[in-house]
Amino acid sequence: MKSEHIKIRYFTKAFLFRRTRLLLKDGLALGVIVLTLLWQFAPWMLHPQPHNLYVAPYGSDWYFGSSPERPLATLGRAVELARPGTIITVRPGRYYERLFLRKGGLPDAPVIFRAEKPGTVIFSGGAPNALASELLWRSEGNGIYSTRAPWWIYTFLADNERLLHCRTEKAFRQFVTRPMAYGAFVQIGNRLLLRLRHGIKPDNAVLTFNGPVPDRLANGVWRAANVWLEASYFRFEGIRFELGGGSGISLFRSRNLKVRECLFTGADNGIDASRAAPGRIDLSVINCASLNYPAGEWRPDWLTWKECYTHQRNMGLITVNRDSVIVQGNIVTGAAERPYSQY
Repeated sequence: MKSEHIKIRYFTKAFLFRRTRLLLKDGLALGVIVLTLLWQFAPWMLHPQPHNLYVAPYGSDWYFGSSPERPLATLGRAVELARPGTIITVRPGRYYERLFLRKGGLPDAPVIFRAEKPGTVIFSGGAPNALASELLWRSEGNGIYSTRAPWWIYTFLADNERLLHCRTEKAFRQFVTRPMAYGAFVQIGNRLLLRLRHGIKPDNAVLTFNGPVPDRLANGVWRAANVWLEASYFRFEGIRFELGGGSGISLFRSRNLKVRECLFTGADNGIDASRAAPGRIDLSVINCASLNYPAGEWRPDWLTWKECYTHQRNMGLITVNRDSVIVQGNIVTGAAERPYSQY
């Protein structure tokens, strides 16, 4: 009897110990879930209608971002926390993010992205410099160098000069052997061939290329833009958009966009409103600039007029096929409307 009593006591203690451990583990898991939910939703509970969010390269997405002293680190986190009427103030820096905005503002309360200092905030679709610095170049002779491409590259710059994107290796080699030829590149699979002017060796410190290509939608639409809008009532002020690919800002079934004092570079178009919502667009573009890297060049001693030094059929500040658009005080350089290059 005594032995059985001891066994029962031992079993009871072991059972209680295991149950206590399970409860502690369950409690810890529940605590983690609660803290995660609080991190996601506490700013909304504390500030039901936040009016100001701040973003800076030195910030943290663990902050609420409601003060310049404790800013968020990414634009994406600011988008998650934004509500109608929110002003997102962005401090100087280059932000390697593509924004897909699916919730917007209201007619009397738009969501506003505002550069703290106009011209110092860059929304970039390019690859971070740290990644570009890791490219290893191998000489292929005649000033041509090769490397392994991290993804599909459609825009390449060398010291801010746009290189010609050739369609085939044969066309590339034919082009770069011409006297006075500009820089060019071609990609075959994951192999990238490049030749700069005068055949100089590539310097990773001055090379820039596009970041990963966004997925296409089910209908085949290419979402290549710095900012892709699937919602309405936004404003952008004092921001530079670079290397968006198709466009800096693209409206997809959205409307009511106001853009002021912004600069667009390295994309076919600054603003693409060709797929905006039906009816009135209510697009306003005031005091902006579109500066496309020189992509059109004709010289009688090495290119005929039909051999355009560009792949873009149309380049400019705005693509739109409707009225209800205000365009005022803008500057456009490097625009083009011409056939595709034979290369």
